[in-house]
Amino acid sequence: MTPDKQALLKKLLAQKGVIGTPAAASSGETLRPRTDDEVPVMSFAQERLWFVQNLQPANTAYHLGQGFSLRGGVDPTALGEALAELIRRHESLRTCFTEREGRGSLDVRSPKEIDATVLSEVDLTKLSAAEQTRELAWQQTEVLEKPFDLALAPLLRARLMKLGPDDYQLLFCVHHLVFDGWSIDVFTRELGLLYAAKGSDAGLAQLSLSYADYAAWQRRRAESAAWEASREYWSNQLSNTPRLSLPTDCERPEALTGGGAGHRFVVPAKLVAGLREL
Repeated sequence: MTPDKQALLKKLLAQKGVIGTPAAASSGETLRPRTDDEVPVMSFAQERLWFVQNLQPANTAYHLGQGFSLRGGVDPTALGEALAELIRRHESLRTCFTEREGRGSLDVRSPKEIDATVLSEVDLTKLSAAEQTRELAWQQTEVLEKPFDLALAPLLRARLMKLGPDDYQLLFCVHHLVFDGWSIDVFTRELGLLYAAKGSDAGLAQLSLSYADYAAWQRRRAESAAWEASREYWSNQLSNTPRLSLPTDCERPEALTGGGAGHRFVVPAKLVAGLREL
């Protein structure tokens, strides 16, 4: 944020009563890179997700996938090298999760320990258009629905499908333990820059912090008096929050599957205009 935006944010938070209260007390902990002797730890969010995933190892609800249509000449070798460099660059993509004494444990692999050959290639050029459509659907399901082994990094897979001389489909899937919605834009932007650079310097600055650094800061802060003051403050603020009674269309199943469906509909232009005006 620019200094002006920071000042505006502080003003808005003060008006809301978020700062200037016990909730805003400083813990004295700063976000910094881990030292060599600090063992990386999971964030609280990762710990919860690891627990849920281990309850249902075959559950793929926490797989994040994306697909791209690529036109023109594609160099699969250069694309694979760009993906490998992206994995080397981002510590989270070299992270895996194991169990030690009944608890989840985070391991960050060095670039040399990682098999960065995550891009597989499939040639569909000999199939008819109808056969390509069916095969693409099967490939998408296979990429997105195959469970990850959380103990093996990277928790990422990618597949390049050739439909014609200048027509490709690129699919990738990453586990939510090391990736989120914000990561998608970072991933695609840097992948494009690294691919265009074809092994040379893509102009990307070295990263000074990683998500594991944030997790370590979060754990340190959780042991501070400021954290307890913040917890107490928000517990009091939310103590009288009314419970929501939401209608459901079916009984809750014994085991959640994450299955669902997509429905398309058109919102009238008049309603869209009214929403924009509001």
